[in-house]
Amino acid sequence: MAYNKAVMLLKHYHPLVFPTVVKKEKVKEDDLYGSCEVKVRKDSTYIKIVINKDIDEIAQIDSLIHEWAHGRLAGIPEEFESHGPL
Repeated sequence: MAYNKAVMLLKHYHPLVFPTVVKKEKVKEDDLYGSCEVKVRKDSTYIKIVINKDIDEIAQIDSLIHEWAHGRLAGIPEEFESHGPL
């Protein structure tokens, strides 16, 4: 429940520059908690955030906030492309 509330609050109070899709999915890498990608289609651009569904809810919320921060940089390509030790 808290995870869904966090997604709602981020979308409402801190919307990203492109429409945003947030999903919980099983990920292939055991150490991957989440990812953020800008998807460019012929007629649209959106941000896809994936959070590892196999970690506990607190870690999911933490990862969501981390990936959301990457999404905030989507309008600045040189910042979005480099991750660094976050």
